[in-house]
Amino acid sequence: MSCQQEYPLEDWQSPSSATARTGSLLSPVQEAPSPSIPSPASSSSTRPPNILPTITRDTLRELDLESILKNAQLRHDLLFDPGLQFRAVAGKRKQTATDRYWDAIAREFAPVCRCSQYTCRCSPAGSSTGCKPVPNPPPLKGQLAASRVGPMLYELMAVLKCVIAPPPLPSSQPPRQSYLNSVAEAEALLHHFDPILIESEMRHGIYEPGGLFRLIGQTLKRHCAPMRDRLIDKMVDIAVGREGGTGVQRTLDAARLCFEVLELMKLDIANHQLQHLRPFLASSTPEFLLRVFSDRCRHGLTSPANIQSLLQTSFDKIVTLPIPAYIPAQPYPTSIPSPLRRTHIHLAMIKALSEMAFMPPTDSYPETLYLDTARVTLLIADAADLSALYMLIMLWRQLVYWKDGSDGLKCNTFPRLTRKNSKLEHWEVDRIKKEIWEVSPKRVGSCFFVENGERCVPLKNGPSAKAVLTYCVHFSKIPEQYQRINQMVFDNMKWRDAMENVAVQIAARAEDARASDGVDSTTTTSTGATSRRAPSQAAVTLMNGWIAAHLRRNSPLATLFRGHLQREVFNAATRITYGGNPVKTITEIVPGPENTTLGLESLMPEIRHLGQRIAKLALMNMKVYWSLYEADGFLRDPSAEA
Repeated sequence: MSCQQEYPLEDWQSPSSATARTGSLLSPVQEAPSPSIPSPASSSSTRPPNILPTITRDTLRELDLESILKNAQLRHDLLFDPGLQFRAVAGKRKQTATDRYWDAIAREFAPVCRCSQYTCRCSPAGSSTGCKPVPNPPPLKGQLAASRVGPMLYELMAVLKCVIAPPPLPSSQPPRQSYLNSVAEAEALLHHFDPILIESEMRHGIYEPGGLFRLIGQTLKRHCAPMRDRLIDKMVDIAVGREGGTGVQRTLDAARLCFEVLELMKLDIANHQLQHLRPFLASSTPEFLLRVFSDRCRHGLTSPANIQSLLQTSFDKIVTLPIPAYIPAQPYPTSIPSPLRRTHIHLAMIKALSEMAFMPPTDSYPETLYLDTARVTLLIADAADLSALYMLIMLWRQLVYWKDGSDGLKCNTFPRLTRKNSKLEHWEVDRIKKEIWEVSPKRVGSCFFVENGERCVPLKNGPSAKAVLTYCVHFSKIPEQYQRINQMVFDNMKWRDAMENVAVQIAARAEDARASDGVDSTTTTSTGATSRRAPSQAAVTLMNGWIAAHLRRNSPLATLFRGHLQREVFNAATRITYGGNPVKTITEIVPGPENTTLGLESLMPEIRHLGQRIAKLALMNMKVYWSLYEADGFLRDPSAEA
């Protein structure tokens, strides 16, 4: 069986997950975790846990077949990666909530503390000190919280029935015999459940959970995959006392593990159904998504105004180019009323996405990309990283060939050395590129989302980021409403600190390249360490000044370089989309080979990767919304009007 990519149970925006799951595209080195500015303790640490466990019939309902078929985000993500699967979320937040819930139930049976509220810190069993109230606990509607034992037992019954006999799709056909057998088996199991009696015996310390959980284990083994048998055996061993705690704790530990096994079984069932439904989903999803978008427009939730304006701007530029009428066969039906117009629209979508990646909109993304928010956001961040890397490499190139007095300037920053070899070696460029990635911050392109040295925060009538940071440092705490601003300011401070290291590295490598004339001047000492010339302080100061002046939002130089990259990424995406045309070659659309005259040769792998992602995003978007884009009056043809 081939390894397939897993798909989170929560947060459908995570293709990122498939990608966030991927992290940064461009940076090959992950930044070590940095200490953050301390924040006040969250009130969630003293807030009573929920009355129900974290795994309930409601949380598992989105895994039902009917919910899967109605989940637009999931079906859209399956277009990009048919191998996506559900998986249980194993985050720290969920783990903490689960631990607090079962700890709250255990407190109800504590021999010393008999309080039911979670705002006390109870002493260990057998201690005579009693409860120690938390200073300034948050206000509660009631002094005591309701018992969680009864609701937990009833929820366990409901989840067992949901997993053993999942509800079928609404149909006029009578249910199959296999489903009727599963329902009968679930009812026979639940007949042994008496939550009131079980809770009473637990409170008197006379309940023996071994028999019930042994029956549950036998039933689950007839419905689960063989790989779940080990967990079921562990659950039974805990219940009968072969491992784990004693007394009531055995029942609680066995019930907790039973919930986890049931969640895994529900995930296995959902993945099995998803595997069999993939051919149907692949063929019906485009029509389904178009219908969902049309319903949103009809109910006034959205309108295609932004995508229409964006496509029209790109369409006006594309329609004047000598483009052959070739259409990829994959996303379109066989009958094409206007092949050339569809080619223009497809290329206009590629151009619009490439421009959006390097010049993101200030308000919101186009309406037909509402299911691609995570993909577009990651694409914009990666494009910004690539832009910053391009500018830093070009800065290094300029320093290598800088001559004292060039452009009428006099400067003694660098040694008066002139490089004889006019051509930089590939290994030199690749080395500085790799070293910039290693010493730069995790998101080196975040500078393009900063204005006037401060992070752009969409907060009206609020204090400046600098004022908030001053307040936080002076009072050693962060107001709750300004925590987001403080994190942004702190990220900006970390970026500046890391860029100082980049400046030192660029200056050092520039002096090495000027002095070595294409020969690696790095030496290895007897201890195995490497050494090279240290850059002068004047050179580092010059580098820091250049970075502060040009690596920022709306910088003219940054705009110029991002424009170069945008054109190359558009060309790469177009080559990927139309490169397999047997009749017309891509050179008729994008003349000439890949542009290497602008210092982009070392960045071509990243450019092609961005182009591939943009080409796929445009292809899937056209696959769903081509009928909307080709509708009469949606796009004006400037050549027809002329």
